[in-house]
Amino acid sequence: MQNQLPDLYFRQRLGGATVFRIGTQGSEQNLAMVPVAAIKLPSGKIRMRGQHVLSKTEEVQVADWIAARSESTDDHPVRQAIAAMNHAADWAEKAEPAEAARESDALLLAIHDLRGTIVRKIAATVETGAD
Repeated sequence: MQNQLPDLYFRQRLGGATVFRIGTQGSEQNLAMVPVAAIKLPSGKIRMRGQHVLSKTEEVQVADWIAARSESTDDHPVRQAIAAMNHAADWAEKAEPAEAARESDALLLAIHDLRGTIVRKIAATVETGAD
């Protein structure tokens, strides 16, 4: 299990991705994801959101992500699941309230099930000392 979060998160969507800066906020150190840019594929055009500016390190991370996406076939089931979850998040942002209400319970249950499964797997790995 990784202890370090990445600086950026790329939410895949049809035709590109939204780039989020990852951080923490508040006294409980809650995870914060701030949208900072949108990437258009296959052109690789980057459009900044609001007044955000990417650091040089972040620019390299974005360029690396674009290069990796152009070379990727996404044939691994986990990468396909991540892409599907990203598309669902993109849909949820744009959905009409009635449509979101209709689908939200099933999505939230699936996310809860996945999270619980991953937590149990990690806990079992920690208990046995396996990597």
